[in-house]
Amino acid sequence: MSTGVVIGDLLAVADVGAVWANAGEGARATGSVTGKRRGEMAEAKFLAKASELGFAVSKTWGDSDAYDFIGQTGGRLWKVQVKSAHVAWKDGSYSFRAHGHSYKAYRADEIDLLVAYVVPENGMCFR
Repeated sequence: MSTGVVIGDLLAVADVGAVWANAGEGARATGSVTGKRRGEMAEAKFLAKASELGFAVSKTWGDSDAYDFIGQTGGRLWKVQVKSAHVAWKDGSYSFRAHGHSYKAYRADEIDLLVAYVVPENGMCFR
């Protein structure tokens, strides 16, 4: 990840948090709101917000790469990884897993930006 790069603290537009919080018993029983689905919703949230702010954004094909999107600001391309948290700990904090499928932390050459979406707060932060 690039150090010292802060694009800004952002509040997202759509209320995806309501899908997590208010998923009916049918959705829970069928497993339609899975961890993968929650990740997809967080990615959709990022895509909508980044597009709204005028960034060029492209989605990678598949999920084999360490990053989810390629974003462009000015002439620079950024490898972007999106993570989400939907449950607060007892102290009110949220936890994000900054690693991929291998459970190894992302390396600086794998991603440039880590986008964290906090569902209950309906907020997004780019770091």
